[in-house]
Amino acid sequence: MFASSSHLKFWTFSGEAELQTLRSETSQKYLNQHAIHLSGTALVFFKRFYLNNSVMDYHPRDLMLTCIYLSCKVEEFYVPIGQFVKNLKGDREKFADIILGFELLLMQKVHYHLTIHNPFRALEGLFIDLKTRNKEIDAEKLRKYGEEFLDQSLGTDASLIFSPSQIALSALLASSSKEGCNLDSYVTDKLLKGASEADLQKTILQVKRIRYMVKNQEPLHKQTIQQIQKKLEKCRNQENNPESEV
Repeated sequence: MFASSSHLKFWTFSGEAELQTLRSETSQKYLNQHAIHLSGTALVFFKRFYLNNSVMDYHPRDLMLTCIYLSCKVEEFYVPIGQFVKNLKGDREKFADIILGFELLLMQKVHYHLTIHNPFRALEGLFIDLKTRNKEIDAEKLRKYGEEFLDQSLGTDASLIFSPSQIALSALLASSSKEGCNLDSYVTDKLLKGASEADLQKTILQVKRIRYMVKNQEPLHKQTIQQIQKKLEKCRNQENNPESEV
């Protein structure tokens, strides 16, 4: 009967206002999730590019925009170039030309290795596993700081040194420490069950290295950034400057 049906219990709402709220929350959740993946992918492209290319040859400002635009495509969140540059202040037509001009160069310099394994997905997998196999701990309590830890890790070289799963595990354990939750038994008895003592110790060491790297990264001061920008303008290769007449 309808009075005891799932139709009434789960799919009948109070009115259009509630429906609009649910739809807005769903859309925002989707956008937030993609924004995290986009920033992670863009920064990995950026770091890989400058491993073998100098900032004096290619200005980071131009490449950062190109990295973000390319990451939209890679993460299947494609935005037409006209719409993309609408969010930028200044000469949008010039920005569009720069981005499209550097896009192929960026792909060439990273050897067309465009698939990026972000730690954000690995962390989500750990949350799902924690909810399934360790229900006495509220995994959602660990989400906020865990994601903040991953955001902070983007400012380091962790993505070039450690695997996404190691970075994600470090984020989970850093968050559990902050919340006063002990996950030692979960990690050793469930997550890494069957691992040799050597592998276990190696994982512990890697986690310590990642947490130290994230915790001790030096902040960027505005004055220092401005000084570097002035130096860069004087010594950059004008042949690769889109605004140069050379």
